[in-house]
Amino acid sequence: MTQDHGKQLQPAGIKKAFLTHEVESQALAEGNLEMKSDFSTQSASRKVLGIPVAQLRDLYRLMVRIRFAEEAIAELVRDEAINSDGELVYDTQGRVVRIKKQINCPCHLCTGQEAIPVGMCAHLSQDDYVFGNHRSHGHYLAKGGGLFEMMAELFGRAEGCAGGRGGSMHLVDVDVGIPGTTPIVASSISHAVGAALATHICGGKRVTVSFFGDGATEAGRFHEGLIFAAYHKLPIVFVCENNLYSSHIRLEERRLVDNLAAYAAPAGMPGICANGNNLFEVYHHAKEAIDRARSGAGPSLLEFRTYRLHGHVGANLDLEKGIRNRMEFDLWRERDPLRFLEEKLLSHGVLTQALLEEMKAEVQKEVDGAIEYARSSPEPQSSELLTNSLSFTSEPCPHAPVVRKASERPGDRDHDKITYGEVNSPWYVGNSTTGLHRRFGTRRVIETPVSEDSITGAVVGAAMAGMRPILIHPRMDFALLAVEQLVGQAANWRYMTAGKVQVPLVARLIVNRGGEQGAQHSQSLQAMFAHVPGLIVVMPATAYDAKGLLISSVLSNDPVIYIDDRWAYGESESVPKEVYTLPLGKGLIRCEGSDVTVVATSYMNRRALEAAEVLRKEGITVEVIDPRTIKPIDTALIVTSVAKTGRLLVADGGWDAYGFTAEVAAVVAESPVVSSLKAPVRRFGLPPCPAPASAPLEKAYYGSVNTLVQAIRELVRFSG
Repeated sequence: MTQDHGKQLQPAGIKKAFLTHEVESQALAEGNLEMKSDFSTQSASRKVLGIPVAQLRDLYRLMVRIRFAEEAIAELVRDEAINSDGELVYDTQGRVVRIKKQINCPCHLCTGQEAIPVGMCAHLSQDDYVFGNHRSHGHYLAKGGGLFEMMAELFGRAEGCAGGRGGSMHLVDVDVGIPGTTPIVASSISHAVGAALATHICGGKRVTVSFFGDGATEAGRFHEGLIFAAYHKLPIVFVCENNLYSSHIRLEERRLVDNLAAYAAPAGMPGICANGNNLFEVYHHAKEAIDRARSGAGPSLLEFRTYRLHGHVGANLDLEKGIRNRMEFDLWRERDPLRFLEEKLLSHGVLTQALLEEMKAEVQKEVDGAIEYARSSPEPQSSELLTNSLSFTSEPCPHAPVVRKASERPGDRDHDKITYGEVNSPWYVGNSTTGLHRRFGTRRVIETPVSEDSITGAVVGAAMAGMRPILIHPRMDFALLAVEQLVGQAANWRYMTAGKVQVPLVARLIVNRGGEQGAQHSQSLQAMFAHVPGLIVVMPATAYDAKGLLISSVLSNDPVIYIDDRWAYGESESVPKEVYTLPLGKGLIRCEGSDVTVVATSYMNRRALEAAEVLRKEGITVEVIDPRTIKPIDTALIVTSVAKTGRLLVADGGWDAYGFTAEVAAVVAESPVVSSLKAPVRRFGLPPCPAPASAPLEKAYYGSVNTLVQAIRELVRFSG
């Protein structure tokens, strides 16, 4: 930041900027400061270092509010006694004196960092987005989040901002533009990029601010996010609160270069490094960057140097652990942003000492009231334990006009004979993406050959911002790079925000097995995703189902893992041209029979039908069930069929061990029908080893229709 606050940040440049006494003197000479000691005679339009006096008082009060709230929380989470110097107190036996804490959830305090969120949020509207991290009490309060609701959340109460489901690390207030905070380091950077992408696509002037610590700059998703945001000129500001520690490890112990703002240059965006304990610096840098983003000029990276006075987590100072020394701590305590601002306000006559103390007393009363409110609020009922994991709701199917080819005559049928691969999914994904760039443009159809983790996180953020994105991982194996975003983020947001935040996304993961591709290009991991609460997992077997289930998945208000298997792509059938949906969680009987039930997923369902035809000639009738959605499973359909046949074989393209076949077997074992089984349940999946590359080994690994026929035959002939 230069002394001319109206200048743009330098493109792809780094500026180290600290407002100094010289800057203050210049502001005074320009008439921005009026050195009046009579508080009552101040002009409403007067400014101090470029900030209107009335606003400056509000910003100060907000900083006090955050500080007092954090110090109150520190005492509530403390479980070790300390003395006035912050040192641990020991008893006569040399043991640390323990005290009972009142808040049990982990709390990461931002005491000493208050100027950054307050200075940034001073330029944000209610509609703008803020994404934070595990140390986000200040971000939440600065953006307008409710103090009473935050306190209740820390106490785990039903009246908390997340209904007691999120705790300190998952604060949410959608009404003021806080979709949620997350403790997974750097993960929310990707979410913020996605929210900014949603604004970029839909239009508008909304700006997204992403707050993160210095440790996050060592994560790949940070760099991927910067590159993606800069290329697309997204309306986002990246704010690094560099407090010199990542957890308990100092900056110089982790890296040779500590100029984190320099990362802006290779991404092609402006970057600055400034004093985060000086509200005036933060305020003016924030205005430049936010104005730049709002105007469509693209993102900026702001690194603010600061220091957290408490340790990584909890109330202690980390002095007693030897993580940091007293000299360093005392030096930074002298640079306290609240003390610095108080001195400026008093010296410039913005506040008197009496008014300052009066304001503090009012804030303390408010904080005390919030704590009492939290203590007296009801706890969540155990009967509500399972609510809000999934919504099981969808948007209505749109009545879209049928798209016809120019060569079609009015009398042509409203169906196409197409293959699964033509419906769903150039390259790994069949033909469904062909022409989308021409039709919708690169703003909506975005290709990212790598960056699996970051783009998946961006999709999560876009969904949190109200979009319904479709993400394609052309090989399921590649999606492993993004598992945290799908499993740790998308699956959990609805639950840990008590249903306030939905993530209606579709992640299409394609199984590309066979052809001597080996273990890292062949994995079928549906069971892993089905294991996770908060996800729906779909596996179509036919072209008709592929279209209907994909449309249902897009309309669903829950995150859907939509799994294609390329071995099913060659199957063709008549598919309506109109838009239609199929119910998620409902299977169907593909072939009726009375001797044995075969539950088979995706391409295995076709093999099961072929096996049923072979066995029919032997007098064995097979009832083939296609679950279509493996989570939730259509339990009633399966149990009813097994009750009729008395036998069950489960066929799936994944591993048997701990997989879908095991889950269906368990469903039957837990139902009353288990007592009427005529034979033990049999599973037909992959053996417990990675996929081989050699063709002969592949043949043994994947099995065939003949081996499936033999397995069913043995099951039917089992005599007990």
